[in-house]
Amino acid sequence: MASRLRNTKRAEQGSEEGITLVELIVAMFLGGIVIVLVAGMYLGMSRVVQVGNTSNNSTKAASLAMTEVSTALRFATTNPIVGNQLPDPAFVSASNESVTVNSYIDASSASPQPVQVNFSLDSSRRLIETRYASHLVSGNWVFYTTAIWSRILTGAVVAQSGSEPYLFTYLDSSNAVIVPGSTGLTSTQYPTVAAVQVTVKLASASTGGASPVVLQNIVGLPNLGTNRTGQ
Repeated sequence: MASRLRNTKRAEQGSEEGITLVELIVAMFLGGIVIVLVAGMYLGMSRVVQVGNTSNNSTKAASLAMTEVSTALRFATTNPIVGNQLPDPAFVSASNESVTVNSYIDASSASPQPVQVNFSLDSSRRLIETRYASHLVSGNWVFYTTAIWSRILTGAVVAQSGSEPYLFTYLDSSNAVIVPGSTGLTSTQYPTVAAVQVTVKLASASTGGASPVVLQNIVGLPNLGTNRTGQ
């Protein structure tokens, strides 16, 4: 009887001992490892999603810019002047990072009227589109000096570096590059432009390491009547 009581007492004492300090430390250590692994996976996935979203947004912006610039250039046209044998050229100004053309973009088929379209970079290197309406003066289309509207097409355009192409590269009928001077193309160079190579390179707004988005297109100028070699 006494032996049975002692065995019962030892069993009760053993059940009250619980988890030891060493076991608790080991459990906390293993739990910490699991938490670190889960947190690392979560942060990694978050960075992947962020980079993907940023790249997608940059691609959309670059595509919008390319569409707008290409359309304005394709509809670029000379501006006839009453009493002058030669019309005003389609290009009003043209440099490596800015171009202004007279264009029938978005013109009504019933009463076509040209607009003057400028694409240029602001101080933050965002691509800006600005349009100027026209009105008839003595039978000539004259453009207002105050813009009818202006909008931001893209975020920061990456500056040209090394042998990379500029935002705008001008090509003649033989596909040779027409190099602008310090102030852009000259009046004698304007009529020789047969196409414009547009290169939009947008920096990623993400700090997650997304690569810049680059879109490039060579835009012909069908309304100017100049055919390029091989086209």
